Amino acid sequence: MTEWQSRVHPDDLAQVYQDVERHIQGKTELYRHEHRLRCKDGSYRWILAQGRMVERDAEGRPLRFIGTHTDISDRKKAEQTIEQQAQRERLLRETNQRISQSLDLPTIFDTASREICNCLQGARVGIFKFYPDSGYDDGS
Repeated sequence: MTEWQSRVHPDDLAQVYQDVERHIQGKTELYRHEHRLRCKDGSYRWILAQGRMVERDAEGRPLRFIGTHTDISDRKKAEQTIEQQAQRERLLRETNQRISQSLDLPTIFDTASREICNCLQGARVGIFKFYPDSGYDDGS
């Protein structure tokens, strides 16, 4: 195993190999893949790897492959934040819908609280229903 191969995150390695092989076989004009690469300190950074086969021998076997690695960790983190926010919003919409359609508020509140806490990674959550004529109901 080469130094580069040993640094690719184990969960990403099979797909990296597959994409490189597809390029070497001529199935893609450019090799392009996003994967995690281990740094000297042991942490992983997201990398956009791009390259191309530039030289083959007389029998068509690969001789030289050139490319670049670009650190895209900040972009990946931003994408993850956006996805988490979208997940939270979906969960809150679904919870709102369940609350408005159910008469078993304690069960709905209990389930929704657990789901929201999981989504928010343990943050404290309070769920309530407001009735214009009588005020708030916290499900208890």
